Amino acid sequence: MTSPKLPARTFSEEEVALIIKRAAELQQTEEVQKDPGTALTLAEVEQIAREAGIDPLLIRRAAHGLDRPAEKNRPSPFVGAPTRIVYERVVDGEISVDEFEPLVNELRRTFGDNGVPSVLGKTLAWTSTSFGGRRQARGRQIDASVASRGGLTTIRVEEEL
Repeated sequence: MTSPKLPARTFSEEEVALIIKRAAELQQTEEVQKDPGTALTLAEVEQIAREAGIDPLLIRRAAHGLDRPAEKNRPSPFVGAPTRIVYERVVDGEISVDEFEPLVNELRRTFGDNGVPSVLGKTLAWTSTSFGGRRQARGRQIDASVASRGGLTTIRVEEEL
């Protein structure tokens, strides 16, 4: 006797996202034969994401992150924890060079240090001074950068502990 067919299982958007995320994790950890003919353009990946209910903008942000060399923040063998704090965000739009001065002023207020700003093209870099400021301990080292490229702005702040 055959059993009656059950309706096909449906998945919510959250479940679909979890399934795709888990499949991607499995692909990274398992030995998978890669066919060199399966390379996709960013537009093709965005289309797949759109069909899966994933915002293509998030795909662009993730792809943008692949072009940067991976940095390791390994624990110090003496401290037992990382000795660097890194905060990085990629946001839509490009910041005009005209906005760099207010950004430097905000960095100075936030960290209590005049620091040393520098500009190269559409990238602002700011480094705290080594002697410390009114609110920071001596020797605190903070580096901040704001870089605008391809319609995106990357904001990165690092502090050596």
